[in-house]
Amino acid sequence: MPCSERSSAPGRLTGDLLSPVPAPVSSASPPYIRPEAINSRAGAADSPEISLPTAGRMKVVNVGCDPSEVYRPEGDAENGKSKGDYRNFKDGPLMDRVYNTYLQMHTNQTVDFVQRKNEEYGGCHLRRMTIMEALDLLDNVVDESDPDVNFPNSYHAYQTAEGIRRAHPDKDWFHLVGLLHDIGKILALVGEPQWAVVGDTFPVGCKVQDSVVFRDSTFHNNPDMTNPLYNTKYGIYQPHCGLENVLMSWGHDEYMYKVMKHNKFALPQEAFYMVRFHSFYPWHTGGDYMHLCNEDDLRMLPWVKEFNKFDLYTKCGELPNPSELKPYYQSLIGKYCPDGQGEDETAPKDSPPASKKALHVTHQSWPASVNQYLYS
Repeated sequence: MPCSERSSAPGRLTGDLLSPVPAPVSSASPPYIRPEAINSRAGAADSPEISLPTAGRMKVVNVGCDPSEVYRPEGDAENGKSKGDYRNFKDGPLMDRVYNTYLQMHTNQTVDFVQRKNEEYGGCHLRRMTIMEALDLLDNVVDESDPDVNFPNSYHAYQTAEGIRRAHPDKDWFHLVGLLHDIGKILALVGEPQWAVVGDTFPVGCKVQDSVVFRDSTFHNNPDMTNPLYNTKYGIYQPHCGLENVLMSWGHDEYMYKVMKHNKFALPQEAFYMVRFHSFYPWHTGGDYMHLCNEDDLRMLPWVKEFNKFDLYTKCGELPNPSELKPYYQSLIGKYCPDGQGEDETAPKDSPPASKKALHVTHQSWPASVNQYLYS
């Protein structure tokens, strides 16, 4: 029986949440960060240099999917596991890989590192590719922080999108979010270590809260743990400053959010929140960091939770056929993602023409093999 027939669709939202009104995610107001913390490098002189090890880089593979490793959301003894068994960080065949990913993440994700990555990737002007080209690259990416699956991320993108499409047939923008949400993982293809691309995100610059995965065993070598300013409840932030003003650990969420904003995707505020915070499990699932949230964050939280149902529970042995689904999602790209604006002076001469729906992404060292794949 097809997965779509066996699994139960997540519940719908009710009331005004069903009619989102497009609105900008961020305001023009300055960040609500404590004045003494702005440009502060307190304790930096005593902190060791941040290491960026190469041993734990994202595995890039060209493999088919092993359906035996794809768990079904409803689960049973023969075919898979129950919802309560998802995100099992205690044991399992992938646990060594998962723990090592989080150990490196929680050692190296610091205020200084996050600030540098935001600056490095903020411009989104050094490379262009179509959305479908970027999505196809996910065929070559396996998320090593995921304890549930061991197959390329492109399948997960279509599974998430199709799950949303079945439960919310009238919200095509929501379908597109399901397809787009993990495209930021293409950072793994330019040599970013896995801990700087995947996994649960968390705020830096304040005390690590209880629901952060492996909190008690992975932060001991993080330089920020020796800085008193970063280890209070609010840290460098003001109460209820709003998540838009919080430095989140760097990864694919924030990167794709920046790409979407830079390319002026015509999507509602809910869509940007889903992409930017879908990996922020300590918030939307753990209930932590509410002391940093403002009214907008709390208003968006039900939407992020709704998205999470599909992100987590649509992993299924009946793998989608991208060639059958692409025409529909290409139509949504045409509807919500504007054309590339003019020629990109820094793009290679063989870049796709501006008339194509193109993403402006950024990195100065895309491997030649990736360039050939994108522009051949």
